[in-house]
Amino acid sequence: MNITGNLENGVLTIGMEGRIDTTNAAQAEEEIQKLEAQDHGKVVLYAEKLEYISSAGLRVIPAAAQAGTGTGHRQRLPGGLRDL
Repeated sequence: MNITGNLENGVLTIGMEGRIDTTNAAQAEEEIQKLEAQDHGKVVLYAEKLEYISSAGLRVIPAAAQAGTGTGHRQRLPGGLRDL
């Protein structure tokens, strides 16, 4: 698993690669939360390079969205999916 972040023009882009499963979902959530602690207005999660994501890994995405609730941050998953 590799999670990267890039902050540009108030938009935090988080890229996820590899596998997110029960063995590393908590670590993934922690890394995403650290990135989201930066000063930004919007978050875009890119999961196109994920090889596999288990149900435990899927819980990381709504947890990331919930972490931004009340902060004024908006999260999006590109590719036609609705706002989280």
